[in-house]
Amino acid sequence: MEAATWSWAGFLVLTFLAGAVLYWLLVISEGTFLGASVVALMYNWVARRYDSLKQFDADCEELFLRQPMLRELRDRPNAWVLDVATGTGRVPWVLSLPGGFGGRIVGLDSSREMLCVAAEKDWASAERRPLFIWQNAMVLPFADERFDLVSSLEAMEFMPRPEQVLEEMVRVTRSGGALVLTRRRGWAARLMLGKGWSKERLLAELFRLGLESSRVVRWQMDYDLVWARKPERTKGGIDLDPKAELMASIFCPKCREVVLVPEVGGLHCDGCHRRYRVATDGVVELARPV
Repeated sequence: MEAATWSWAGFLVLTFLAGAVLYWLLVISEGTFLGASVVALMYNWVARRYDSLKQFDADCEELFLRQPMLRELRDRPNAWVLDVATGTGRVPWVLSLPGGFGGRIVGLDSSREMLCVAAEKDWASAERRPLFIWQNAMVLPFADERFDLVSSLEAMEFMPRPEQVLEEMVRVTRSGGALVLTRRRGWAARLMLGKGWSKERLLAELFRLGLESSRVVRWQMDYDLVWARKPERTKGGIDLDPKAELMASIFCPKCREVVLVPEVGGLHCDGCHRRYRVATDGVVELARPV
């Protein structure tokens, strides 16, 4: 009887530990230690429920995101904005609200289902509708210094190599442009085992990449907002045509330096001859060449 009791006790302990590990892997760390494909798969599963689960507060979005971003862009009425790990289009949505922003927006994400939800939203203006791209953030398919503002919210800790993603984001930010990130904090960040950077480490990374005026703002329960600026230079960057076609500004993620050429139903690369589909919902599918 005593041996049987200990056997059941051991089984219960092992079950509890296995459940705790699974909870850590799938809920707290959202699959990040299982690989990028697992993270994308998990977000695909919750895409249709994501906005209702997050319950974004319109007033908070206005106060902490939209208005500060508009202030950063006030001297650039035709600004180009890139939102990395855009999900269901959170940043594109707040910037596309009537009044204040007349520029162009690109949202990039590795979850195709999240982009489906983003593309289906009732965007106020077809002319200013964001361009959504299915692609991981390890290689941003754009020229250097292309965007006036680059953002990435609640995402860096789920990247396979966040240092590389940060370097890519800085690369495509224009001289004098702004970078907006989040830093996970609190007990959940400590359980990310090296993925949740400390404030000191993140600021050191931004300094290493040459950014200035970095500041950290308390934001949500588990996140800080981090703002930084790329130093203004007298030369460099690209003079952007405010009427330019966003689709004609995408680089091949394989060749890196070859601009993709529009064709019927998609884009093709004259360098490696890969072809990429533009889906019926308008999403550019760079993650899966055809």
